[in-house]
Amino acid sequence: MTKTSRLIDATTGTNTARIGVGTAPFGVAITPDGSKAFVANSGDGTVSEIALATGAVTATIPVGTAPVGVATTPNGAQVYVANSGSGSVSVIAAASGAVTGTITVGATPSGLAVTPDSAHVYVANKGAGTVSVISTATGTVTATVSVAGSPFGVAITPDGTKAYVTNEAGGVTVITTANNSVADPARSARGQWAFPSRRTAAMPSSPISPQAPSR
Repeated sequence: MTKTSRLIDATTGTNTARIGVGTAPFGVAITPDGSKAFVANSGDGTVSEIALATGAVTATIPVGTAPVGVATTPNGAQVYVANSGSGSVSVIAAASGAVTGTITVGATPSGLAVTPDSAHVYVANKGAGTVSVISTATGTVTATVSVAGSPFGVAITPDGTKAYVTNEAGGVTVITTANNSVADPARSARGQWAFPSRRTAAMPSSPISPQAPSR
């Protein structure tokens, strides 16, 4: 099973280094200052911290079971790791590499994203059909948004007003972050594309049956 990560020169596209990490590395995130990378090793329940200046692994951090998604806060203070096998999110202090908290979320958390103001983390719970909203200030889940199907990836708009959640059952759900409401709950529940109402007219008029989620 793969136990390496690679550094690629973004200008030339060439491999500049191959770094040994944990078993089955999955997600990776880089701190805003470009000094560190954090790699989720899904096969052994750890996160590898890499110093990008040297390419050396400077810490191996135990987290939950089968970590997959990783995200750093824009302010560079924290790293959030989705533990898909234990239904939790680990919080790591980026400066020290210490785990400062473990937050229970929904079943099989996968992708996650942090708002531009570093105030909230949105976590897609693939096994629960929900998105957990975490307050970074308190380390608690402040909202659970039902999106149906099998949500996997999350991205937040640069202005922080919307969270886009991909669904393996079919479609994308749009969450308004101000009140954590789904833009079109009916379409989301059917596993279809859910966009703000101004774009509804552009959607096909006939329902599209979602694909069964993979097992």
